[in-house]
Amino acid sequence: MGSLHQVVNGLLNLLVGLLDLVLRWLGQLEFWLRAQLRDLGVAPPLQTIVLIIVAVLFLLAALRMLGGVIRLLVLIFLVLLIVHILAPGFHA
Repeated sequence: MGSLHQVVNGLLNLLVGLLDLVLRWLGQLEFWLRAQLRDLGVAPPLQTIVLIIVAVLFLLAALRMLGGVIRLLVLIFLVLLIVHILAPGFHA
């Protein structure tokens, strides 16, 4: 039973590491897009709207490409990303 517990913990750690990598990448993408929009002279409220549109496009792409439980997890994550874009100072 100990080895099964180690395997499960290893898989969970791998999943958490992968999720952390994806979140960091999306955070970097958001900062890069904001910088590009700021350099183009786009006002901050309009930047937020553009980022929401990009997040929705990612959401639609994920729904088309993925299925099952992974689709649900990606959907929850992207909804949380939209919430983060709308309220960046909000932390639970």
